[in-house]
Amino acid sequence: QTMSSGKRTSHWSAWKHFSSCQAASVSGHERDVYSIQWSCDGSFVASGSRDASVRVWQVSRNGVVRDTVTLSGHQGQVDRLLWHPTNPRVLISASTDKTIRVWDTQARKCTHSIKTKGHVLNMAISVDAKWLVTGNNKNVITVIDFDTKKIVSERKHTSNVNEIAFHPSNKLVAIALGDGRVEFQSVPEFKQLKSLHVHPGTVMTVTFDPKGDYMITGGAAGLVVVTDMRTMAAVQSMDRMNGMISSVSVSHQGQFVAAGSMTDHYIDIFDITTGEFVHGVPVSAKQNQLCWHPSLYFLAFAVGNSLHIFGFVSKDKSSSSSSSSSSSSSSFSSSSMTSSSGRAGSSRHHR
Repeated sequence: QTMSSGKRTSHWSAWKHFSSCQAASVSGHERDVYSIQWSCDGSFVASGSRDASVRVWQVSRNGVVRDTVTLSGHQGQVDRLLWHPTNPRVLISASTDKTIRVWDTQARKCTHSIKTKGHVLNMAISVDAKWLVTGNNKNVITVIDFDTKKIVSERKHTSNVNEIAFHPSNKLVAIALGDGRVEFQSVPEFKQLKSLHVHPGTVMTVTFDPKGDYMITGGAAGLVVVTDMRTMAAVQSMDRMNGMISSVSVSHQGQFVAAGSMTDHYIDIFDITTGEFVHGVPVSAKQNQLCWHPSLYFLAFAVGNSLHIFGFVSKDKSSSSSSSSSSSSSSFSSSSMTSSSGRAGSSRHHR
């Protein structure tokens, strides 16, 4: 980690840093990975797969990834994962088996199982861990009291519910909808405050920067939009990607947006305030989800059944490190991740 964590990084410094980075990769799941999440302290990455399992990986700063825990119990593919916002041993998973499970990863056991009326496709937990909000395949938004693990309200939406995100202030929740809007609801009342039309088509994904100044959305048309939460106006739009945006994530200092697609074989990293393209991470297949580390410039993503973590700086870029063990542990991949700068596309600044 050569970039300053306390100051805004220049475009040149960011490009230089990311261009010197490599990725660690490891395989352990039998089928595709659908969800990945960092623990709140950044020590672990969890992955949920089509093989119905959840795995927890320990990640070191020098690029070694170890498979530490396998959590079994779901009877269907695991589509979503969440870590507790303050407890790094508590993990939440949602599956096509119509259950949400709460895990004690240290004890390696499920502590609670919550039955749902549909297949939960997305979920978010409040900053204070009081509320768990889910959206299912029937477009039903469910609010769960996470202390009691009881459902407190359900509401069927008229549009597809594609993703949910709590604002860092813990005062509102954003819901990405299939009609191009993001709907904002109050917390803890969960009443609609307003809706904002942000995309010409379906809004697939939504998140906020750590301070809550900006909302970042990705759409089915390949557009990433940055909205200023103070003015509720779009300030940046990035259209370099060709396929549907499947996931967006903001780095820990709030400067960089990473965006993954269902068809493009690269992940784009942008500057959140200028919209400038900073780096492209080549990948071999679609990305279902990607996630920045909570305190470092490490980016986790999945390709097929493999987990990848980009951001490790090689001391000797010309030499590549390789793992000496089996598929349960890995270090630097054999090829350095370099910038992709020749693609068509642009970023637009809105005034």
